Amino acid sequence: TMFKTAPVGRLVVSVCTNIACLVNGGPELYEHLRREYAASDDVFVEEVECLAACDLAPVLQVNYEFHGPLTGETAVALIERYRAGELKARTISGTTSVATRGGDD
Repeated sequence: TMFKTAPVGRLVVSVCTNIACLVNGGPELYEHLRREYAASDDVFVEEVECLAACDLAPVLQVNYEFHGPLTGETAVALIERYRAGELKARTISGTTSVATRGGDD
């Protein structure tokens, strides 16, 4: 799931639907977020097999930051905090800020 063949949004939301998350509402959480962000250009919602954080079930990651347990409503509120800049999402390199190149490089 980490290899993307097409552009994705600024925020990649990975929702676990494996066993612990399955019995604690992971599929419902995924469907809720998929519907909520279907028309979004900056939020990409994906279903993933396992995030190895069963104690947080149902769990999701926003750009590889773990969050859980969540309901559909609390997940949307969390994602909106990322969108508003209240929470900093990691970049593809794993940092929380985007580096810019200066003219002296």
